[in-house]
Amino acid sequence: MFHRMSYVALIACAAITVQVHGATVQDFDNIGTAFTATQHNTAPGPVVLGGGPSGNFMRIANDGVGNQANTVVFDLSDPVVPRGYSGSFDFRMGGGGNGADGIGFAILDTATFGNSGAVGFFNEEPNLANSIAIGLDTHDNGGGDLSEDSVSLHFNGSKIAEVDLTGTLDLENNLFNRLFFDIRNDGPDMIANVSIVEDVFGAANNINVFSNVTITGAQAYEARIGFSARTGGLNDNHDIDNINISFIPEPTTATLALLGLAGLASRRRRA
Repeated sequence: MFHRMSYVALIACAAITVQVHGATVQDFDNIGTAFTATQHNTAPGPVVLGGGPSGNFMRIANDGVGNQANTVVFDLSDPVVPRGYSGSFDFRMGGGGNGADGIGFAILDTATFGNSGAVGFFNEEPNLANSIAIGLDTHDNGGGDLSEDSVSLHFNGSKIAEVDLTGTLDLENNLFNRLFFDIRNDGPDMIANVSIVEDVFGAANNINVFSNVTITGAQAYEARIGFSARTGGLNDNHDIDNINISFIPEPTTATLALLGLAGLASRRRRA
């Protein structure tokens, strides 16, 4: 008869073997996931700066500069078709600017956008082919925009949902806020949850944005991560930092076997 600790050790060691997956991680202080920074219009392009509350950060677009359109796109870090995506990133908008336009965050389908390198510009309404995306919009351009403080969810070229945060969160508060998301398969669709921690290095006020929003007809795909920001006649600083995004693996045969071992161990302990 096996000793109880034998089961525990076996399960722990095997779990290490099957649960290693590559997250997209970048804090701009240490070596992390490789990225491509691209200037699509007026200079300057994206640049890493120092002096942030947690060290270096990436400035995608600038206050005092009109008509910028820049992207920062990460290489593929986990070559699997997952069952979802989960993670967080910090963003800051504001400074001495006068208010536009916002940040787009995209989970880019590699079959459409490739495994590495630059992509075409996408804005704070990131309607991208075959891809899920989130928009952080700081200017009401009309045409369906809810306000100057709105967050939107997109899939395959269409807006799925949008929330007006007026009176709840000023997206141009010139503080680093942290966006958390969890988007995963749920039958034939996907379910999205999004929240934002306002002033993550200070008061840390948690704001729920989307709860269990259905993305109809979507299924997870091999993906890499991208960000965009732009200015127009109005402008702001647009910064990102502390990116940590995981690709949720499908259960493997080994994982299912481990669950069976755990159940067997439990039954033996009760016997």
